[in-house]
Amino acid sequence: MTPDRSKQVARLLGFAAGVVLIAWAAWLGLANADLDRFVAASRAPLAWMAVAVALTLAVTGVLFWVVTLNFDADPRVGLGRMTQLISASSLLNYLPFRPGLLGRAVYLKRMHRLPLRQSMVVWLIVMGVSAMVYAVAVAAFTLSPPGRSSAGVSVAVLALLVLTPAAGPVAARLLGRPMCRGWSWIPLRTIETLIAGARLWLALKAVGAEVGFTQAVAAAAAGNLIAVLPIVPNGLGLREWIAAGLLAANRLVPLEAAALAAVIDRGIEVIVVVPVGLLAVQALRRQNAGERTQQ
Repeated sequence: MTPDRSKQVARLLGFAAGVVLIAWAAWLGLANADLDRFVAASRAPLAWMAVAVALTLAVTGVLFWVVTLNFDADPRVGLGRMTQLISASSLLNYLPFRPGLLGRAVYLKRMHRLPLRQSMVVWLIVMGVSAMVYAVAVAAFTLSPPGRSSAGVSVAVLALLVLTPAAGPVAARLLGRPMCRGWSWIPLRTIETLIAGARLWLALKAVGAEVGFTQAVAAAAAGNLIAVLPIVPNGLGLREWIAAGLLAANRLVPLEAAALAAVIDRGIEVIVVVPVGLLAVQALRRQNAGERTQQ
């Protein structure tokens, strides 16, 4: 079997494993859930979760846009277009071979003459920043003494304050080119992490589990940290089990309730990402056709 063929098989197997894992989490949660109570209590939290997913797409779009400003796109990529690209790629990345990442890079190459290599560097910068923020959130939670979450919050804030001014200069040194607005990378991903935590906190509330907001943020960050790794598409299944496992291991929420909340979070994400992503794809196609007509 050729290396390329082996990678394709591995990605398909990862996708299948993700589907199995998330189905298992859903079954575990639903088998132990009070569905009547859930339906009665979940309307407002679910609606706010949908808003939070849309905010996540917007903040991620801003982060990719800010990082891309440092590279050789011509013409420069606008914030609106980058947000559309992020929305479209978020939808496509649910497929086994991460076509969203490749499709975004190809689009930027064709429409903005941004070299493919630079698109990959942008992605690596964002993933590196994401990993740092998620790791800080998880470490602050796990290292906090029991019952003293405020100590963990203080440690996390201090670590992020140190990392914020350092991110841009470190990237500039590694890449050998100046980096503008590097100070914004850590804060933007921190905002996205807080939104992810709010989503999980709302999902837990919907299933009747009371968890502190900082604990929900740490669990969401743990799930997103594993999702950074290209094991399964968008961390499907793994994100849910890691977040639920962290909450259950610390005896904050029964595993069944935590798993159901994590699956609900994923479900709301899909419900929002699918239509928003499809609309973004159509908008990009129209813009593409219009710009070709003008040339």
